[in-house]
Amino acid sequence: MRIRIDLSPAKRFQRKLREACRMTVGVGFSGEVHPPSGMAFAKLASIHQHGAPSRKLPARPILVEPPPEWKQEAAEEAQAFLPDALKNPDRGIRKMLLAMGRSFSRWLRERFRVFSHGGGNWAPLAPSTVARKKARHARGYSPLILRDTHTLFRALTPGNPGNFIRINK
Repeated sequence: MRIRIDLSPAKRFQRKLREACRMTVGVGFSGEVHPPSGMAFAKLASIHQHGAPSRKLPARPILVEPPPEWKQEAAEEAQAFLPDALKNPDRGIRKMLLAMGRSFSRWLRERFRVFSHGGGNWAPLAPSTVARKKARHARGYSPLILRDTHTLFRALTPGNPGNFIRINK
């Protein structure tokens, strides 16, 4: 008696997994317009990322390489979609990669929150900026760095205006 085992699903999954290993997940700011400034989110983030000496703006990097412990956490979150990937490799692997992108966005938001409160290596607000913020917000001003309207911070949330998570093949 011969038993025939169809290994094509396993081979297909293996092939898709090899393809996924060559993919990257991009997280960042889109070209949508940042309402308060009238500038694209991507351009505004780039100015803050690199600074603008001619405008006396110090560099305050937003998009940075995450620490190794985050990478491990993101991989563990992505593993939750492994059963889906085994059933439907295309959809499941896509879910795994998007989960890693959402995890990275959460890490960036938390880093932004800490740094905007002065807990990182971002330059503090200049005295002239503090004075301008106080004058603009008569009822109370926010001393937070890069958090005048909170729009740029909110753009780090997947699905919000100004945000993107993209799988690059």
